[in-house]
Amino acid sequence: MTAARAVSAHTRFWLGSALALASSVTFSLNLALARLSYDSGANALAVNLVRTIFLSLCLFVFLKATGRPAALPRRERTLCLLLGLVWAVQMVGLLVAIAFIPVGLAVLTYYTYPLMIALIAAALGHERLGAFSLALMVLAFAGMIVALQVPDGVLDWRGVVLALVSALSMASVMMLSERFIHGRDSRVVTLHIMLGVLGVLILMVLAGEKHSWPADLAGWLTVAGAAVFLALAITTLFMAIGLIGPLRTSMIDNGSPVWSILFAAILLGEMLSPLQLTGAAMVIAAIVGNQVLHHRQARAALTKR
Repeated sequence: MTAARAVSAHTRFWLGSALALASSVTFSLNLALARLSYDSGANALAVNLVRTIFLSLCLFVFLKATGRPAALPRRERTLCLLLGLVWAVQMVGLLVAIAFIPVGLAVLTYYTYPLMIALIAAALGHERLGAFSLALMVLAFAGMIVALQVPDGVLDWRGVVLALVSALSMASVMMLSERFIHGRDSRVVTLHIMLGVLGVLILMVLAGEKHSWPADLAGWLTVAGAAVFLALAITTLFMAIGLIGPLRTSMIDNGSPVWSILFAAILLGEMLSPLQLTGAAMVIAAIVGNQVLHHRQARAALTKR
């Protein structure tokens, strides 16, 4: 192993980690804005249409402006479009879930997906989970439970089920997308996945599913903001997966519940309690601990080669 290759691996690790963190923050902000748009008359289908069209256009314009090919071979294009069907379940399910239950509870339920990824990866032999890594994952999940408690909220099982379905869809997308992204431009792959999502949303509209637009300028601004931040979140997410893999990406992405609490407090008026701050600290500690552990393991592996 040459010094140049070692530096490259080191750079990939920290760049992937930074991208995963950016995805976590922007995804959380996008959700808070989407929920805020409901107060102006928008619904989940309308918000998802705007978000998906905007992201697809941004990717297409970027690829054309930089002279990069936007096409994929037929087999890979078909696989990406099918993956878009799974992603559509995640997008629709989560935005409908926050209409039934508080944003915090929806995000908490949704963010069980990293545990699903870990179990799937371990069962398939793709990742090896040590005792310390497993303990950190448990700590992160416990921290989310503490941080996102809604003591006075009314639990609507429909929201919980939708959030769980979204979590399973997200776990599936992250596991399957790794093989598509490896060695390919993540923006091209993301574009084709989003085209699959857009196809599903259009079919829902044609089938008569109700879609309602915001009734005022403030509502349109929140929808536009949700679209911009989702575009950033998805783009950085796939780039991170390509650099550090789905399990490490998902561990950093576990911070989204913490960011969701902060943005909900600012935009939706939800106040943070001392107990929630304690839970947030648990999540952050687990994320930092996991990254330090993997970084040390990566450096140790490079030293042995």
